[in-house]
Amino acid sequence: MKDVSKYRVGDKIVHFGRIYTIFKMSFDKSLNEHILYYKPYYKGRGDDTLICSIPTKNIAKTNIRKPISRNKAKKIFINLSKRCEYLDSLDSDVAKSIIGQNKPRKLAETLKHMWYSKNTQEVEFSRTKEKVFELLVSRLSEELAFSAGITPEEASKKIITNLKKAY
Repeated sequence: MKDVSKYRVGDKIVHFGRIYTIFKMSFDKSLNEHILYYKPYYKGRGDDTLICSIPTKNIAKTNIRKPISRNKAKKIFINLSKRCEYLDSLDSDVAKSIIGQNKPRKLAETLKHMWYSKNTQEVEFSRTKEKVFELLVSRLSEELAFSAGITPEEASKKIITNLKKAY
């Protein structure tokens, strides 16, 4: 069970690969529960008024977590540029299930698998796999950007650059 007392107003959290800022916590008498309110840290198209909320008792049932450290982000960037010999083709359904786990290290490994298959195999990279690849990059780039102190666009470029170094 996650310790919900570790969340405070102003904290950043990761939910489905996006960084959010907790901007309010209140007590709902009808639910007899504290409610945590959060909004996107990086504004995107249509995100200007997006506000999310969750009762604190339900946080343990989700994959909401704190962002990774700067050091872990650096290690992920480095790992993306290292060649692995055991890589093989990865099914897009498997990749989609990994996206839902909200684990940056697994996202990076999945990206390496897909990059390898995209650039080394004779078979054409399908449109579905391309979309999953783009989703992996966007999910990973926002958290790495936050942790490394760069923009998501810079993080995406750095991810692709590091993948190119490996394969």
